[in-house]
Amino acid sequence: MSQFVASDGQPGNWEEPDFFLRRLETVRFQENGWQEPYESRGSRTDLRGTGGETPPVYPTPRSGGSCDIFIYLFSADICFCLMYGGNMNNQDIKIDLGVVQETLMLPLWARAIETEKDNPIVCDTCAKNIVERIDYDFSQIEESHMADHQGVWAIRAYNFDNIIEVFLENNSRAVVVNIGAGLDTTFQRVDQGTVIWINIDLPDVVAMRQKLIRHQLIPDSEREMTIAKSVFDFTWIDDISWWTKDRSIMFMAAGVLMYFEAQEVEILFRKLAETYPSSHVIFDSMSWLPAWGSNREIKKIVKNSGMDSSTLIKWHLKRASGLRKWVDTIKVVEEYPMLSKVPAKNDFNTKQIWQIKIVGLFRFYNMIHVQL
Repeated sequence: MSQFVASDGQPGNWEEPDFFLRRLETVRFQENGWQEPYESRGSRTDLRGTGGETPPVYPTPRSGGSCDIFIYLFSADICFCLMYGGNMNNQDIKIDLGVVQETLMLPLWARAIETEKDNPIVCDTCAKNIVERIDYDFSQIEESHMADHQGVWAIRAYNFDNIIEVFLENNSRAVVVNIGAGLDTTFQRVDQGTVIWINIDLPDVVAMRQKLIRHQLIPDSEREMTIAKSVFDFTWIDDISWWTKDRSIMFMAAGVLMYFEAQEVEILFRKLAETYPSSHVIFDSMSWLPAWGSNREIKKIVKNSGMDSSTLIKWHLKRASGLRKWVDTIKVVEEYPMLSKVPAKNDFNTKQIWQIKIVGLFRFYNMIHVQL
């Protein structure tokens, strides 16, 4: 296995055949099945890892209205576990699902389902293989109204893939840093043979990812590495310094930044701009209205369940130019409604087409690409 968790940032030649094997000492705790104690884990929405893990909640379904797509979309990742507690069936690979890992199943399932379609928006054979092999009952997703959002997760992956592929075409010596990577398999979809790919996520999420690599469900590559740290533990900057030297850098954050406080997002952008001037950042964002609608539904469940409100969406951004209040040198490369660049598909019904038009018209959910 060549993938590793960087901890000391010592330089070396990654092109040497045994380099990554020597670095595997840094992931010995994962090979031994180490798991961070439940009480000390951070939630999926707290990459600092400072808070206790809070089970996600899911809003009660509402009927009617073309705005359902944006009211539920943004809370879906964090709300599924309250309604469905991770029932298992007998598949091949046992997985230890805490709340963090439970939320990772949703976009993974969405990409797998999309891959099986005759005319898929995104093709992800890795996601399909994982869904077929792990010991998890995905029918609980398919039988819920979560299935209505399957296409949106696929569209999000499609948009990230397109922007990254263009970046790699224009930058032969590139590094992509995936913030809050989870079980994302973007690298496997866009790898053009030279990119160095760095995933960052909390230790328990990384441990699960490493297990899938050991079972060959996520292909191993000497150019893909994983760091088991909070994105706010900026020692990861030293960890990757050798690999980012003299290379073009792109940071991606899919379904991550909206769950941070505005002050935290500001800290992150200021740090990236200071350390990696001229680097690129791509992420998805929502405007105030869908954030408000989603949080309203979450608060109802939180009140009835006695849970805290750490699962609320905390940061919203309608226009990328709003980032200039933090970093005045930011250049907006492109921004557009997430659903506006979807290829024409015959299986969109009339309601879905109108939902796409409304979300785009009012810029409820957007794809943003900036240069620091």
